[in-house]
Amino acid sequence: MVEEHLGTRKLIKFGTNSHVISIPKNWLETNKLKKGDELFVKMKPNEISFLVKESTNPRKIERINCDKINVWSMETKIISSYKANYDTIIFEGKELQKYAKEIKNILQRLPGIEIIEQSSNKIIAKDLIDINQITVSSMINRMDMLARSMFQDLVKDNPVKQLILKERDKELNRLNYLLTRTLRMAIETPIIASKLKTSTLEAYHVEKINWVLEKIGDYLKRIAGDIQRAKKDEKMIVLNLKDVYQKYLGTMKAYYKKDKETAVNIESRIRQSLKQITKLVISAEENNQMLAYENLKNILRDLKVINRSTIELN
Repeated sequence: MVEEHLGTRKLIKFGTNSHVISIPKNWLETNKLKKGDELFVKMKPNEISFLVKESTNPRKIERINCDKINVWSMETKIISSYKANYDTIIFEGKELQKYAKEIKNILQRLPGIEIIEQSSNKIIAKDLIDINQITVSSMINRMDMLARSMFQDLVKDNPVKQLILKERDKELNRLNYLLTRTLRMAIETPIIASKLKTSTLEAYHVEKINWVLEKIGDYLKRIAGDIQRAKKDEKMIVLNLKDVYQKYLGTMKAYYKKDKETAVNIESRIRQSLKQITKLVISAEENNQMLAYENLKNILRDLKVINRSTIELN
């Protein structure tokens, strides 16, 4: 819908403490409003918005035809539909049973999605999450705690096996999907943004941090495999990993405290670490050493994204 500017309206005194303004008839008709209906009021300095309550959770239905499709295309369609806030996904087609097990496996990776109906030629999955029970800060915190646990397991004297980190990374992916979906909903629906206590600018930066934390999980999972396969220099890899972990902790602390100056200082230290690890990449004697150091560099680059968001938001 194109934004329409309707000029000015005069304030009319109403009672002892309130004032009223007139609302155009065509806007009321478009939004199917009548006398007695409630509007959601959002106030900022120099701005007041009136939003229709019924638009808090618009229904979106996606239909996926399972005929003449491969598993990878199926996965892409399902995850894309989830992130795009389709609250109902309907699977249909003569070849549905061929993909039924794979569909269930994919849906299990998406928080809140449950199959509510299934037959030989139709599966209906619906989002059952209550948006009122979600907070952006709690999801970022949960992702942060998972990433920290992965760091901690890798810097132990006896690092855990890659398989354990893979399970943690799967949970990070689940939270990433849910947060992406939630933030998009906030951007599309102002009432939900208000409930989540976030602005469009904040949602933009939180989504970047969301993706960084998910990618860090991927890099840590790969580093676990690199360490296991490396024939030498394992202690040096872990030593540098410990240094990267300290910079991760400092970066997240600055983000939570909205500490712009600390974020600037950490970014400067990250640049120095990047130079040092680049030298190790060049001097690496075997492929797994080189890959481990490259993944450490990737983590440091992503930490710069979080620090930039902290700086720009404060």
